[in-house]
Amino acid sequence: MKMNQNIAQKITTSTSITTVVQQALKVLHMTNLELSDYAQQEALENPFLIVNSTDFANQLPSAPVAETPWSDTWETGESGSSDDSEGSLWEKTLSQPQDINQLIVSQINSSFSNKTEHRLALVLFSLLDERGFFTLDINIIAHHLKIPVSLIQSVLTRLKTLEPAGLFAADWKESVLLQLVDQGHPTEIYSVILDNFQDILQGKLSNLQKASGLSSEAIYRALKRIKNINPYPLKHNEADDVVQLKVPDVIVTKDANNGWVVSLNQDTLPKALADREYFQEIKTSCSLEEEKTFIRDSFQRATWLVKAMDQRCQNILKICESLIKKQQSFLDHGPKLLTPMTLKDIAAEVGVHESTVSRAIAHKYIQTPQGIYPLKYFFTQSIQGSFQDYSAESIRSQIRNLIQNETLSLSDDKIAEILNNLGVDIARRTVTKYRESMSIPSSTERRRIKKNNIHVV
Repeated sequence: MKMNQNIAQKITTSTSITTVVQQALKVLHMTNLELSDYAQQEALENPFLIVNSTDFANQLPSAPVAETPWSDTWETGESGSSDDSEGSLWEKTLSQPQDINQLIVSQINSSFSNKTEHRLALVLFSLLDERGFFTLDINIIAHHLKIPVSLIQSVLTRLKTLEPAGLFAADWKESVLLQLVDQGHPTEIYSVILDNFQDILQGKLSNLQKASGLSSEAIYRALKRIKNINPYPLKHNEADDVVQLKVPDVIVTKDANNGWVVSLNQDTLPKALADREYFQEIKTSCSLEEEKTFIRDSFQRATWLVKAMDQRCQNILKICESLIKKQQSFLDHGPKLLTPMTLKDIAAEVGVHESTVSRAIAHKYIQTPQGIYPLKYFFTQSIQGSFQDYSAESIRSQIRNLIQNETLSLSDDKIAEILNNLGVDIARRTVTKYRESMSIPSSTERRRIKKNNIHVV
């Protein structure tokens, strides 16, 4: 066999991603908090990169009740607590991990636009105990602050929607229920289980079955969910545990003209710049080629990162503005009017690739008047209807509303029939799938539960 060697030219095409593009994609995928950590780490290694993360400590009032209309001090309302001044309670709260307190204050800043309510929210936050519970008597607080009890109740109710879920609860049972609400579970059933928790500890499951009307299998499923919940929102089970917070990267608010305004959460968004003056100063004093190469590469990396961060902001804003434009009904009326939407829809309107939209919304949350939602929540499959298309989430909302308002327990077949009459093309098995995804019992189980006057959704 004879082998020959020869040289030939061959033209091929291939796609390669440059370092700059790789960094831009990496930055786009990050949340505000992840980006802040990444930028700070880069700044430690790069002398020309200046990063200014928002200093939450400056937002924490040193003495929130020392200003009008608040009194300087007041009793806590708890026996044996007369030695605890408001200041010491505030310090006790701040003894928790700093990032958690920063993020809670950030949520208060963005959730309370009214000055009086905002100040009161900060005061109530300062009075949390080390577990994250609010156990003080609001009547005593109202008396000393000379404000209506109803105002404290209203602000406290809104504070209970903040992250981490369970915050501002009166005790561990309410904390667990608040977390179950956050997860979308039917809390009335769990309330009965928690009220009879002593029977569970003593192994008297039959007593709980009689009180709740639930099967043993349903009770075990509920207990499994409860077991996975940490009842103390500001207290970790282990030293290395991290409290998972839904920190909004984007905030939607109404302007003076009743229109919607989309903005990035400045409380968590880092600011960065490349220090050109320092670069010019150092460059002229370098003589060795290695030094020149180092400072040139460092400045270039700093410039790339600043541009990538700026491009990330622009992409997220454009995508969220397009998203909000399509979800006007949701903002006004909630999930029942969520419009079906795909990555392709937004990508086409914004003028970017679908993968860019996917990276931009990954692991990010948006704060709306309806609550804090992951951006991916708004991208749902479309279910056809006679007059319009419906999102899967809006169908879930309709199913939940039908069950909430039922007089006789509706079977999945009956729910499918009602929705079909309303113009929604949906099969019984789809109704079953959506009902189970919301942890709502079947019609048979609901009939048994209603005999005991327990609500299921």
